[in-house]
Amino acid sequence: MLRSKPSAAILLLLVFAGCQARPQPLTLALMGDLMLGRGVAQAYPDGDLAPALTAAQAYLQDADLALTNLESPLTSKHLPPSDYNLCAAPAALPSLLRAGFDILTLANNHQDDCAPGGAAQTASLLQDAGLAPVPPSIQSPPLYLPCQQWLCAVIAFDDITAPLDPAAAQGVIAGAAERADIVIVSVHWGTEYAPAPTQRQRALAGAFADSGADLIFGHHPHVLQPVEWLQGAGQPHPTLVAYSLGNALFDQSPPDARRTALLQVALTPAGVQSVHAVPLVISLPGWQLTPATGKDEARILERLNLP
Repeated sequence: MLRSKPSAAILLLLVFAGCQARPQPLTLALMGDLMLGRGVAQAYPDGDLAPALTAAQAYLQDADLALTNLESPLTSKHLPPSDYNLCAAPAALPSLLRAGFDILTLANNHQDDCAPGGAAQTASLLQDAGLAPVPPSIQSPPLYLPCQQWLCAVIAFDDITAPLDPAAAQGVIAGAAERADIVIVSVHWGTEYAPAPTQRQRALAGAFADSGADLIFGHHPHVLQPVEWLQGAGQPHPTLVAYSLGNALFDQSPPDARRTALLQVALTPAGVQSVHAVPLVISLPGWQLTPATGKDEARILERLNLP
């Protein structure tokens, strides 16, 4: 039977419904190592990090998801001073939430500074504060969460405390790629203060790309390293790899450790659609993020070498 021709109004509704069915890309704000203890805690004794994070706040809040690596485990107990123990009190967590952070990964070589197995207490304190923790994904499942109309998986690996088993890591990523539409991998790796990735970083990144990671962001070197694309074997689109995003906030005084960046990424199940860097500097005194200018900005962009 012949159907009558739809009216212009109905056609307009159909077009509108089709547009609504295609969600905008998921937007991410990514930063490196966040440390809440030691000198940072001394500079902000009440835990209010708003002055330290103001330069990044708008970018964090505008993103659908803002992620960083928390390198200071948390405890509510008394904290004895130590140069190499990064254990911190949870007082700063409300200001992290207000600044716009959503997800904090916990897989790093300081995760047990507060106490053996301290990552579990840190995860509990983060959840109580309204922040999503991602414990080491070899021992714990990835974080799965809805994003736009898709399912995202966030995975966290540590290759510093002990060498990461590549096969085990690939199994975690491949399993997540079967379940989720978008797979994001956070990894603690590399050599401190090295401006370029090691051969092991590159080998692991290749293995992660082969297994279905859409995006890999790294930390631990405390300085920026390049960003590049890797085409995983048999994968439909390339993987974006940020080998090191330096320090999100840290009390390290060398200039190179204070040059950092917030990485803005837009992605869909078809892969990364765009990437942009916001150059920042951790200024002294006070360990405060400020916009990078002049030579600092040029050095940051040169180091990242964005494709």
